[in-house]
Amino acid sequence: MKKKIIIFCAAFFGVFFVFALFHSPPVKYILSYFFGSSDQPMSSTERIARMIQDTHPTDLMIYGDDVLFEMQTPARRLNEFTEDTLQKQNGCECSFLVINDLSGTVQLSESDIRLLDTQLRAMPFCLMYLGDQYGNAWGDPNEYTISIPGNRCYQYNMEYGKLCREVGAWREQQEEAYKQNPYLLGDVILYQIEEFVSSLEQSGVNPSLVNNTTK
Repeated sequence: MKKKIIIFCAAFFGVFFVFALFHSPPVKYILSYFFGSSDQPMSSTERIARMIQDTHPTDLMIYGDDVLFEMQTPARRLNEFTEDTLQKQNGCECSFLVINDLSGTVQLSESDIRLLDTQLRAMPFCLMYLGDQYGNAWGDPNEYTISIPGNRCYQYNMEYGKLCREVGAWREQQEEAYKQNPYLLGDVILYQIEEFVSSLEQSGVNPSLVNNTTK
């Protein structure tokens, strides 16, 4: 009888382990990538992570503090800003740069700010700044009247020939939840990438016809 109980418990925990393993988001993503979609619907972040690899290849760049993504997400780390490091990667439709300065340790020179401003105006490029130091570094801050309490996110991109700014994607109120969920910021970034790609489609921009280099 004791032996049967041990065998039953071992079988139960074995099934539980396999179920947990194959239903975890990273494993589901890997399996669906190699073997096609499973019977489980993709989460929003899974769908966007796939989109920026396949449907709308996006050159995602991270500068400053690290960003964790729960899904396997193509991103490259930048340690400096030059025309070469900012050049859109081959095969990508657009560029999305995240400057993560939530810790307040990023230092941008005047030449960095000017180069990023040029890049914003030269091709489908979105700059997402997280922090407090350089939120008004691009464009004319007097043009922007919208203010959101606790805002720590400033997002810039060209729309219809004009440099636009969006605020509020990341606020102080989210930082307590961020401590409990280290993937929260990565999820927010993925949603903002999807919004940027959608804005390009709506404005009729064909990224493949835009020059890859800074002018």
